[in-house]
Amino acid sequence: MHSALSICDLLSSRIIKESSSLNFQRVNSNKNLDSSTSIEPSMDAPKKLGPSGYGGIQGTAKDINSNSVPKNLKSVSIWSKGGNTGRINAISFTYYDKDNIEVNEGPWGTTDGTPNISIGHDEYLTKLCVTTANNCVTSLTFNTSKPAVHGPMGKEPTTGDKAFTIDVDPDSIVAFFGRADHYLRAIGAYSAPQA
Repeated sequence: MHSALSICDLLSSRIIKESSSLNFQRVNSNKNLDSSTSIEPSMDAPKKLGPSGYGGIQGTAKDINSNSVPKNLKSVSIWSKGGNTGRINAISFTYYDKDNIEVNEGPWGTTDGTPNISIGHDEYLTKLCVTTANNCVTSLTFNTSKPAVHGPMGKEPTTGDKAFTIDVDPDSIVAFFGRADHYLRAIGAYSAPQA
């Protein structure tokens, strides 16, 4: 059994060993790769990590409401298909905003089944590992502060998949953004200090 603290690194190193031409990127909370954000910049605003271009430009841009500043992520639902042609069909999530109002986003994509990721009141998401291929997000793995691992959901990563990790520890992932149509085409995350 893999340690929750290293599952994303193990996933990434396994893919890298399979293909030396793999495009692997690590995004950390000190690098905001996308300067366009839907939230007005301030000291309290979450950071937007992983530009929504990961996974392709197909689909429609999806983002949180610019009037709602996320504080804590409550839950995430992922709809996925496994196997060799697996992919993430959709994502939805619920967060509490700065006024402690519960906000629901999504589903972004096509729903088929409902595996939920429940986040305990005493834990939070610290890392998101993503693989993409053929202009779709093909797998997602979440690490929490517990430590616990949720995933990978979707297909097993293979040669030719692109991978990236958003590691925000000691902060937390509080919301997501991306692109979707029938499938989740791209994904990024908002991070903020744990409230």
